[in-house]
Amino acid sequence: MTKTNPARALLRALLDALLPTRCAGCGRQDTPWCRTCAGAFAAPFPVHRPHLPPTTAAAAYTGPARRLVIAAKERNRRDLYPVIAAALVPGVPPARPLTLVPVPSRPAASRRRGGPHMTAIAREVGGRVGLPVAEPLVLGRGARDSVGLGAGERERNLARHLGVRPEALPGTPVVLLDDVLTTGASAVACARALRGHGTKVAAVVVCAAA
Repeated sequence: MTKTNPARALLRALLDALLPTRCAGCGRQDTPWCRTCAGAFAAPFPVHRPHLPPTTAAAAYTGPARRLVIAAKERNRRDLYPVIAAALVPGVPPARPLTLVPVPSRPAASRRRGGPHMTAIAREVGGRVGLPVAEPLVLGRGARDSVGLGAGERERNLARHLGVRPEALPGTPVVLLDDVLTTGASAVACARALRGHGTKVAAVVVCAAA
């Protein structure tokens, strides 16, 4: 996760609104995501982390893919949500029934972005593959930014502040969706919380893996 100064993020958002649309990956004008940068998502691949169900990433967290995720999250480039959604689609298992569940963001981050970005992206994915989206996972205000935390610290941080809304649990196995996988702590905590309430996590699908 990349830490961004709020004032700088606001300035970038204003500049993005005033200047011509540029490719998030390379800066080319008049397109949010060019064909050349789209090649970063040519070959989804499996990712292995301890204690995770089958996990697929659309790209490595480097180059255009990394710049895409940062632009969407930290510069409020909502026009890039469909790009990330399209990258996630090939990783969604064909088995049915399934429900898509976004990994939650910290409340402060969601407010800064105008709403939980992964929920919006999950709904875009759901519309493309014909699957419902549920939001049973919630992250409390006390959760720390994961920047600078080790894998164990991240997992303990999330375990203390990650909650499950039983009334929002689907009656099907779920696919967890997230933008970036680093240590895997967020996905592990989410999967563990869901399994603790009797919900099977069939897969984890991320846009980019470090």
